[in-house]
Amino acid sequence: MKRLNLFFRVLVLTSIFASGFTLAAAGDEEKPRDINDLLCKDVLRTSGEDRAIVLAFLHGYLLAESGNKMIYRSRLAKASDDFIEACLGDTNSQAIATLKKQLN
Repeated sequence: MKRLNLFFRVLVLTSIFASGFTLAAAGDEEKPRDINDLLCKDVLRTSGEDRAIVLAFLHGYLLAESGNKMIYRSRLAKASDDFIEACLGDTNSQAIATLKKQLN
């Protein structure tokens, strides 16, 4: 049951992200962006719910990539806070690589 609940949450977040979320620097909504092109400054330019969506997407991407099926909310929250701090120090760094460092 917990796996199904997690699956639906990830599915909803991915759908929200794919259906209309654009980053301030993206420009053309129709042009797809590679996740590896997402920079810290792109994430920092977002705020509130949009930033939470981006961070949830990045966390989900890294969890899927690693094959990890366990979610520890406190660990993800700390990694998100550390990610923002790291991005403030180097706004031109790759967002996914920066978050990955915070999770290790």
